Amino acid sequence: MTTAGGSRDERRNEAVGTFEVLAAASLWGTSGLFSVWLFRAGVGPLDVALFRPLVAAVALAVWALLRQRSALWPGRDLAVLWLVGGGVTAVFQLGYQSSTEAVGVPATVGMLYLAPLLVMAAGGPLLRERPTSRQVGFGLVAVAGVWAVVSGARGVDVVLSGRGIAWGLVTAGGYAGYTLFGRWAAGRWSPLTTVLHSQVGATLVLALVVPVVWGPVRWPSEAGSAVLLSVYGVLTVAVAVLLFYDALRRIPAARASVTATIEPVVAAVLAAVILGQTLTGWGWAGLVLVVVGVVGATGLRRRAAPS
Repeated sequence: MTTAGGSRDERRNEAVGTFEVLAAASLWGTSGLFSVWLFRAGVGPLDVALFRPLVAAVALAVWALLRQRSALWPGRDLAVLWLVGGGVTAVFQLGYQSSTEAVGVPATVGMLYLAPLLVMAAGGPLLRERPTSRQVGFGLVAVAGVWAVVSGARGVDVVLSGRGIAWGLVTAGGYAGYTLFGRWAAGRWSPLTTVLHSQVGATLVLALVVPVVWGPVRWPSEAGSAVLLSVYGVLTVAVAVLLFYDALRRIPAARASVTATIEPVVAAVLAAVILGQTLTGWGWAGLVLVVVGVVGATGLRRRAAPS
């Protein structure tokens, strides 16, 4: 029997989860600006890829020390969090920064948001969360809207190259991977535990792989760039991913992934306000498609009649 109180609690829980994803996606919408500013200041994409999760891990460790010390040591689960959570996070970080440097923000964002389709496809066999036909349909609408947005920025060309496409697909796979991991981890550890140790694991993986394969990385020598990179790590990783992983305790992975497609809407608005970039009619139509797709795919369940 479903009680009215239980139904209200479920709807409230879903609403909180949806709001958390929207907040996280809004913070992620600033990522392109941060990356471009850092690249222009001479900070390399591999430097950003490594130090962004490191800064986040330090911030989260301090928060855990003050508020939730149990998150600092998950015991025997440490290896899973570092290897699996850290691995998919490292793949995403490396892919995103390398793709942004290779083909720019618009093309990177467009390829990144192939991830909701990957999450929908993998959610059934891996999580036993099969999306409804409604969610799949509106998810496709949202993804189409993302491509319209990124290709409809006035004065910004979507440039694709073999290297850029490869890194973009790596980015989408990494994003889908840590979304699925976050949903799987939701019933096992607290969001703070999961995010903290995923970022520590990602830092360790990148610290081992990047210098060997691509060469040494360096912390920015200029104070302004160091502060910018620190703010970037805290806002778009520590805060945003913590919100996103908490949301994955409340709503299915596919719904969370589609909801996050609001990110390019935020990015487009910021680009218009801060960089003076405007959208063509095609771009504005894309914004509408994203909003329609998100609202349609994340519509909260109707109130259940008491039985």
